[in-house]
Amino acid sequence: MAVAIGLRVGSTYSKDVGLGGPDMDDKQHFAVLDGLRGVAALVVLFFHTVQHHDLQKLPQAGLAVDFFYILSGFVIAYAYEKRLESSMNFSQFMRIRIIRLYPLLFVGVMSGLLLLILSHFIQGRPDLRDVFLVGLLAILLLPSYVFPQWATAYPLNMAGWSLTFEFYVNIVYALIVRYLSTRRLVIVVVLSLIALIWLALKNNMISGGNDQDNWIYGFIRVMFPFFCGVLLYRLRPASHLSNISALAANLFLAILLLSDFGRSWLIDLVYVVCILPAVVYFGSSLLVDGKTLSRFLLMGRLSYPVYILQDPIIRFFAEVNSRIHASFEMALAIDFLQILTVIVASYLALKYFDEPVRAWLTARSRRRLKPVATT
Repeated sequence: MAVAIGLRVGSTYSKDVGLGGPDMDDKQHFAVLDGLRGVAALVVLFFHTVQHHDLQKLPQAGLAVDFFYILSGFVIAYAYEKRLESSMNFSQFMRIRIIRLYPLLFVGVMSGLLLLILSHFIQGRPDLRDVFLVGLLAILLLPSYVFPQWATAYPLNMAGWSLTFEFYVNIVYALIVRYLSTRRLVIVVVLSLIALIWLALKNNMISGGNDQDNWIYGFIRVMFPFFCGVLLYRLRPASHLSNISALAANLFLAILLLSDFGRSWLIDLVYVVCILPAVVYFGSSLLVDGKTLSRFLLMGRLSYPVYILQDPIIRFFAEVNSRIHASFEMALAIDFLQILTVIVASYLALKYFDEPVRAWLTARSRRRLKPVATT
């Protein structure tokens, strides 16, 4: 699988977005972005399913990770910018991010670890010492070069690569946000765009971060979309209610990511620099209500577990597919069952593990946290 998205922060405006959490008006204000996040997560799930049959299919779906980085910049700025500039310190910010991301990351890594352990006992490989070393690296969100025969730098759960760079750019943002006037932010965006253009020209596409031979490029890849998202938040438009426009934006994103224009440096730059930021900007201007609101919020909640849990499940079904030598019709049925399994497992993990564990960790964090003086 060529790419696994980051994405990374799950529901854009869930109650644990900060120590206090936004009120219902805030959750409604950017609910369309939750819907867009959910669409992107489902596109990537479909993309990874298709990749097991044809690695060249759906090339634009690989840019979903860059879309998630744009969303992340917008969301992080919305949730934390004012507090980081005033009352919240760096350690508090990182504690919140770790609580938000790590419970399901742990489940995803342990699932991948279990598959490799089973492989060891069934096939006699890989070596158990290597397996546990890779597991330690995965928990620490560090790349693995233990298995050079596999391209991925995150063999237990390939989604881990984008979380690595999510944490990296979050750290950079938290350290500089107090000094980041809008003028300086524009300079950061321009400089990171120049670096992104260099990366696109070097690789003839925007890529990097996921494999052993391109992992270092992930540091370049994340910077422009994330800080572009921060800038979009600061320049966000006035909001208006339109369920129809919100649904159209979600459909448009799905079409964009499922299209096949091939991959080239120019196409990728048009997507990442122009089209995908425009989708986020437009989505941030829309309000929704009724069932559309509740559905978008659910899509946002499910997006992170769908992303982080899909890889071990897909690999399990791929192994089943290869062993039974399924016909075309049977392979389609297995693909459908695989997608359904990911969605159901994601919902159960969210409801009965992730949300309770995060609530418990947040409560403990609050009890240990001394009151923060406001300025």
